[in-house]
Amino acid sequence: MGGCLRHTGYPLINDPRGLVLPDVLHPYLSDTELSYDFTLGYRRRIMRDRDWTVQLNVRNLQNWRSDKVTAVRHQPDGSIARVRFDPPLQVLLTNTFRF
Repeated sequence: MGGCLRHTGYPLINDPRGLVLPDVLHPYLSDTELSYDFTLGYRRRIMRDRDWTVQLNVRNLQNWRSDKVTAVRHQPDGSIARVRFDPPLQVLLTNTFRF
């Protein structure tokens, strides 16, 4: 995406004392993720003392087709340790009546 990266793990190194430590100077990196949402609402007074509100929420617009799997953690040898399915597109329509 645009320059920002996140750490997903570290390789291991042997230090001069014989200890095995994470190499924090050379982390495994992946791109950051952006999420796009859209909200649209409308409110109207009905029958003098009642309010009606309708709202459309669309979440995760970037995942129109939600079949992507993302690596979120790496083992010290660089292999993938944990993955997750990207959150799916959600469309929510709500109606609210206030008395």
